[in-house]
Amino acid sequence: MTYELTVGLEIHVELDTESKAFCACPNRFGAAPNTLICPVCAGFPGALPVLNESVVERAVRVGKAFGCTINMVSRHDRKNYYYPDLPNAYQITQQRVPILSGGAFFLYEEGGLSSVALDHIHMEEDAGKLLHGAGDDYTRIDFNRAGVPLLEIVTQPCLHTPERAQAFLEALRQTLVELEVTDGKMHEGSIRCDVNVSVGSGAQMGVKVELKNIGTFSGVRRAIAFEFKRQTRLLEKGDPVVSETRRWDDMAGMTLAMREKESLQDYRFFFEPNLQPTVVLQELCDRVIVAELPQARLLRYVREFSLPPAEAALLCVRPRWAYFEACLVCGAPPRAAANWICGELARLSGGNVDALPPERLCQLIRCVEQGAVSSSAGKAALAAMLEFGWTANRAIGELGLDQMRDNDALSALAAQIVADHPQPAAAYRAGKTNALDFLVGRGMKASGGRADPAALRALLKSALECCSLSKNHEFFDKAGAGSRLCEDAQRNASPE
Repeated sequence: MTYELTVGLEIHVELDTESKAFCACPNRFGAAPNTLICPVCAGFPGALPVLNESVVERAVRVGKAFGCTINMVSRHDRKNYYYPDLPNAYQITQQRVPILSGGAFFLYEEGGLSSVALDHIHMEEDAGKLLHGAGDDYTRIDFNRAGVPLLEIVTQPCLHTPERAQAFLEALRQTLVELEVTDGKMHEGSIRCDVNVSVGSGAQMGVKVELKNIGTFSGVRRAIAFEFKRQTRLLEKGDPVVSETRRWDDMAGMTLAMREKESLQDYRFFFEPNLQPTVVLQELCDRVIVAELPQARLLRYVREFSLPPAEAALLCVRPRWAYFEACLVCGAPPRAAANWICGELARLSGGNVDALPPERLCQLIRCVEQGAVSSSAGKAALAAMLEFGWTANRAIGELGLDQMRDNDALSALAAQIVADHPQPAAAYRAGKTNALDFLVGRGMKASGGRADPAALRALLKSALECCSLSKNHEFFDKAGAGSRLCEDAQRNASPE
């Protein structure tokens, strides 16, 4: 029997607001334990929550970006369960009337945009954090994270491979960072993921198993792949798949059972009595402007500029896309600008492309494109420009990198390279034409990158073919002499 994998994701996104969701405590990572708390987020009796408007504004921004329906009136609910890091013994969330419904996230793959359907997006608060010291027989609780605002993005069960789930999460993170709703720092837990996995046959979906709080996208991919194999083996043996919550052990590379899956009734949802309904004003919706999203930009770069998708994807990461667009405004050819930004500039600057003003890179690109300097000389000039803050013209002048175009000098260089490398020269004459590339490289190195590569290639080829022709003449001269000797010998040996 053929089994089909179906995956739905619940992505918890920590918002980068100045303060927490329902109080004025700072929303900041890395502070000393229990120093960013107050009676509200610590769950003291009688302390009343007040919704942070910045949370609503970020939710609206995400909703407009993903084409969601913005519910102008939404409600908060209490999700009741007991756990030590939940000070109120309930979480303020949105279960019945979320702020955003529907929508889709568009993902670039296989030459175009495909979509991942969203079920809804809701606002909620985070819990605290349990700290387990090595060798301790007790657990500490840090409530600094309690009350940190979250958006939970819930997809439809529409993903069918582990690889596509990972690709979706990576693209989603990039988009959320560009929308400036989260810092996207995975090592700080800014984005965490619950995964719902079911394995069925045909149109029949299987039993849903939830994998909790996976902190890396590669971990999500590996967890889904493991769970698909585990459930498939159970079904092949005729054993039931239990609806349960499991955790992912990244070191062991396997999922482990935690508890039976809770139902909605287990959480005893009811409207949060201490919060009024959230009303989104039209004025807020109007002032939230969403620019071009990374995946749409990637598709545009591929179609308009014929960039390879991998290179276009590198350009769509902030701040490279803004730098690339600035280079286009300066008149740089798109392909050349993309190659320099993603290649030599990224390498020399350690990824900080803003270290060089875009207009200066454009000057250098023009020098290379117009043949004033070779590509290798341009790389040397770029290194000097980054180190000393020079313009392209000054770097070329200071380093003496202007192109060598004197025909006599290039001819002498070509002759010298052929003489100094007899084996590659012989290989070229024997039909191995790629040996010419090696000789051109030797010539460029000997000239300090100043030789005109096209002119040098032509002169090397001419020198090699002239040498080959002279040797052929020598061979034919010797062959002709030998033929005459044979004819003389035959005449001497005849009876006549």
